[in-house]
Amino acid sequence: MRPDGAGTPPVVVAVAELQERVLEEAIAEARRVDAPLHVVTCWDQADPGSGTDDGGLPPDGPGPSFMERLAGGTVDQVREFTSAAAPELDVTYSVERGAAFDVLRDEADDAREVVVGADGDLPRYLWVFRGAVARRLVVASAEPTIVVPDRPVNETGDIVLLMPSWSVDALTFALEAAESRGCGLRVLHESDGPGSRRDERWRESCYALDLIRSLYPDVAVVVTATAPGSLVDAAVDAAPGTGMVVVGSVPRPHLPWFLDRSLAGRLATSTSVPLAVVPARRGWLTGMRH
Repeated sequence: MRPDGAGTPPVVVAVAELQERVLEEAIAEARRVDAPLHVVTCWDQADPGSGTDDGGLPPDGPGPSFMERLAGGTVDQVREFTSAAAPELDVTYSVERGAAFDVLRDEADDAREVVVGADGDLPRYLWVFRGAVARRLVVASAEPTIVVPDRPVNETGDIVLLMPSWSVDALTFALEAAESRGCGLRVLHESDGPGSRRDERWRESCYALDLIRSLYPDVAVVVTATAPGSLVDAAVDAAPGTGMVVVGSVPRPHLPWFLDRSLAGRLATSTSVPLAVVPARRGWLTGMRH
């Protein structure tokens, strides 16, 4: 839990170890939105030295448990990394006891954004029992969640915005990210072809798109139509030259994550570049720059 009295909502980043790519993305986001950074690591496994073998939490003792000391060591490494990489940032750190998803869900309530590492290539049958922290946050969080895979990324690559439906929040987030990085924005939307109902709805939305993009004159925007159901493939095809993929979402905190079939949820388990999932929470044309 971050210190009481903190005014500006922070960018919260969760780390299980010294995850440099995740931290770099979190630092970049904290700078972009001019917010403090709060680093969280947590532990919820039995202490190997406690004598417990039931998988539960170790009993409280006079000193810190093995797992708590391990988490504390991670924080020490992260503090050294962030102090060198971003000495100007206001950074706080905490070690929390509990399941990672539960801890981060609580932290997200007071956060500007949440940054978390990708779940990795877990077999699907393991997800049912262990869960997938990034995927579950993407489904449930009411704040933007950025999922970062542990691999190099083209930091100057364009932002790719996937728009299966209209989202002011996702569009604004993508434009702000492109402006701060000095790159272009590619908008991909689905179309059944000229004259279709889906195409007509998109055309009706274009006046809002033009209005919002006019507030970011330095960002070159290219809009491309794709076939229905092809946005995941389009994102995969665009990944090699992409700096970040952005997609809107509707938070479903009560939906079991393994039943989720949303575009954001599917991308969270397969992305090879940072993925920003931006929940819809603003009105039609609110939240714009003045």
